[in-house]
Amino acid sequence: MGQDTWTIGRLLAWLPAYFEKVYPAATRLDAEVMLAHVVGKDRLYLYTHYEHPLTKGELATLRGYIERRIAGESVAVILGEKEFMGLPFCVTKDVLVPRPDTEVLVETVLSLRGDEPLRLADIGTGSGAIAVSLLRQRPNWQGLAADISAAALSVAKKNAERNDVLERLDLRRGDLLAPLTEPVDILVANPPYIPTGAIPTLAAEVRAEPMTALDGGKDGLDFYRRLTSEALTKVAPGGLIAVEIGYEQGRAVGELVRAQDAYTEPQIVLDYGGRQRVVYWEVKV
Repeated sequence: MGQDTWTIGRLLAWLPAYFEKVYPAATRLDAEVMLAHVVGKDRLYLYTHYEHPLTKGELATLRGYIERRIAGESVAVILGEKEFMGLPFCVTKDVLVPRPDTEVLVETVLSLRGDEPLRLADIGTGSGAIAVSLLRQRPNWQGLAADISAAALSVAKKNAERNDVLERLDLRRGDLLAPLTEPVDILVANPPYIPTGAIPTLAAEVRAEPMTALDGGKDGLDFYRRLTSEALTKVAPGGLIAVEIGYEQGRAVGELVRAQDAYTEPQIVLDYGGRQRVVYWEVKV
């Protein structure tokens, strides 16, 4: 990037081509999102204001973003925020970046339970995206968000406050279901489900996310083994359990659920790409 005038239009032409040359994993959307953030506008503004020149300060900020992107950081971490279920969330290197696929988990739970007073637990909450989104949609629910990471809980607290649900969300630190001291009506989780051996094949920006949120053990099923066993005493009779899964894990997770006589038949939900994404079941009454 030279010292002469750089307009929005010029950057929209140059930046995607630069990414293609030096870091193909970066996309045109990445370029648009970073540029819009720098000028403080939405992406539509970029395409209606080609002649808008960036200031020296804006160019310096954008240059820093570009350097971090080609070093393998995700746009969400660079900008410190990500939209999920139409809500804004703060993200840092300490949490998994909320992804559109996980919205299927939230939508599934919303389709299965109404706004009667219920108690929700989100295990391995990370940014808090799942718990916060559910509480925003269900004003009569009370929530508990648990994580083994104090740093992640700090991010979750900020997001609960930012989205006006902090008064209904209890944040607790601990391993898996240990923080649950009383039965809940709904248990949700987006657990680590990547097989250990597959982690080196992930994109650099994904590998930069917390390994505790990615590594699901040798076959990716460690979390589900523990959850299907430990949830028996943590979820009330008639309670709902819903988890995100890897796209080939539906059958294996279903078998773990069926191994416990106290559960109903597990159901698999596909994402918008037609891939297995969510498994849910209930505790028998």
